[in-house]
Amino acid sequence: MSKTYELFVSCYVISETSKTSYQQLKTLIRENGFRAQRTAHQQLTETHFIRTFLSESIYLYASRCCFLLCFIGLVSLVQSAVIVPSARVLAAPAVAAPIAVARLSDATYDVNPQYSFGYDVQDSLTGDSKAQIETRNGDFVQGQYSLTEPD
Repeated sequence: MSKTYELFVSCYVISETSKTSYQQLKTLIRENGFRAQRTAHQQLTETHFIRTFLSESIYLYASRCCFLLCFIGLVSLVQSAVIVPSARVLAAPAVAAPIAVARLSDATYDVNPQYSFGYDVQDSLTGDSKAQIETRNGDFVQGQYSLTEPD
């Protein structure tokens, strides 16, 4: 009798029938024994079994998804609570540019500037010959320039 009852309970758990049909099937098994258990099993229609199995699968899937989402949320919460020391990036110290101030020059102004300048190039390889001479006395500049090209 106990084996039949265990079998029926397992069928009931899989098929998940209503409370009234559970009571009816339970009394049927108690009265008739093992033959009634087969009859009770036949009373569970195939469509009811499939519908119940699918609904159980959906509930099982939903509960696993809920557990997974809660677990991921908990992990992210713990991970965000952990403070990881990072390298501090310090900005370069601000350096003020020197203020441009117009200063009077200490150099004395030359009223009568004078200079003399000159250069001379003689290239024997190419035959090039250049020369310049320049002299200045106050506002008067005098000089000469010469160029000889090999032709």
